[in-house]
Amino acid sequence: MAGCIVIDKARRDSNAKEVATMAVSPDYRRQGIARKLVEFAENHAKKDGYSKLQVAVIQPAHGVDEWKVVLQNFYKSLGYQFLMKLDSKDIKPEAYKRLIQEVELIYLEKSI
Repeated sequence: MAGCIVIDKARRDSNAKEVATMAVSPDYRRQGIARKLVEFAENHAKKDGYSKLQVAVIQPAHGVDEWKVVLQNFYKSLGYQFLMKLDSKDIKPEAYKRLIQEVELIYLEKSI
């Protein structure tokens, strides 16, 4: 399998779908697979009557994870714009308990 994407209803906006998971196998990276997966998700969400697609990039609250910067820039190159930033305490309590470090969720959104 080259890659997969999972979308679900956005938790904070009834007019949006949200990318829950996206992954591309290392053997298939840098071949446009992620771009095609996001385009597929956008088209699927639009066909289902949604007007926006959102994605949350989870990053450490302290310090910089270069991969997360690359990921944010990837989404921005597809037309996604900054929506909001949440910190660890804004996450569901059951999920917060499982965290091994403080994180931030950077939400990006695109009108589709």
